[in-house]
Amino acid sequence: RVAEQEDGVYISQMVRGGVAAAADPFLQIGDRLLSIDGEPVRTEGDVKRLALGIDGTPVILHCSRRSERSRQSNAAAAADGPNRVVSLVTLVRGVPGAHTVHTKRVRKDEALAS
Repeated sequence: RVAEQEDGVYISQMVRGGVAAAADPFLQIGDRLLSIDGEPVRTEGDVKRLALGIDGTPVILHCSRRSERSRQSNAAAAADGPNRVVSLVTLVRGVPGAHTVHTKRVRKDEALAS
């Protein structure tokens, strides 16, 4: 499940044993969904439309998460800038545990521009 907020769409809940939950820690509650299969995500409706597909087919999620360092200390965040971890997570519809992940630590302005 996702929740639409003023600044984007975020993962709000994951079904235990489901495809997204099996990709933890690469996908977590609170991650912002930037795109699905290269299409921008701006609303919950976008997620529903773009995530549909046939079991066994891949779906690529482009997500953003506030970095651990930024979460741990406001001083670290101020010194290092508002960093985020951006991930490309490829899930296989209907196949929990079949995923690949590519991550990159970037400054917030870079993450949101992608």
